[in-house]
Formats: sequence, structure tokens, C-alpha cells
Amino acid sequence: MQFKTLSDYVYECNRAGQPTGYYDTDSEQWLMIGIAQTRDSDTLDVSNFRSIYNDLKKIADSNNIEYGVEILRFGHWACGWVEYLVISKDDIMIKEAEKAVQYLRESGLYDEDDYYEELYKQEQLDNDYDNDDDDSDDIISQYDIAGING
Repeated sequence: MQFKTLSDYVYECNRAGQPTGYYDTDSEQWLMIGIAQTRDSDTLDVSNFRSIYNDLKKIADSNNIEYGVEILRFGHWACGWVEYLVISKDDIMIKEAEKAVQYLRESGLYDEDDYYEELYKQEQLDNDYDNDDDDSDDIISQYDIAGING
């Protein structure tokens, strides 16, 4: 698997008529691994992104690689924002990122436990939102706001 440097990626986007507006003097040190998420990403994409980042971060930390993996975040007019995982040109990071990307391509789900935990969180948020009754009477009585209770 061949990862592109960040500067190569930016060049190709600009050349294809998709201006990135990105400029940095160290873009040659980062490799794009093809893992991204946006504001509108679904639960599976969010879980895969987070899980791969966490695993690569642990590998970088355990091998004393100071800047092994980073998240690049860009504002975007169409999708609000987009985040990309990038890795350093370290041989260990390349090998581990290749394994993670290959596993994701084969299975579609990187970490089953994380995915179902995220689904549970989303379900709880949805339930809280759906059951959001008008609690003003409870708040008024709880704090005994003078003059409102009578």
C-alpha cells in the first residue's frame, strides 16, 4: 500500500480543481492514510476514525514516536468540517497504518466494541431528545423561584 504525502495530496486536489487552501512547511513529513470523518459522518465512520486513531496513538507512544499520528482538521463550505488522520514517515507507523487500513477494508468495522458503545451513546442521546418534555415546572419548584409558584 502506498500512502501519499500531504503535499502530494494537496497538489493533486488543487490540480483537479478542488482548491484546498492548505499550506505548511512540514507537509512532506506527513502521510495521508485515507481515513477521514466529517460533521455528518455516521456512527460507523466516527467509531472507525476514533478507534484507528487511538490504536495508532498507542503504537506511537509505546515506540516513543513523538508525532506518530495527528488529526488534521479543515473547515469546508459543503460539509462543515473534515478531519483526516495523517501519520509520520516512520517505518513502524507506516506498517501499523497499513495493517489498520487493510483490516478496515476487509471488515468494514474496525472495533466492534467501540462501535456498539457509540451506538448506545447515540441511542441515549436520541431518547433524551425525544423525551425532552417541558421541565419548567420541575425547575421552578426545585429552585423555589419566588413569585412564580404563587
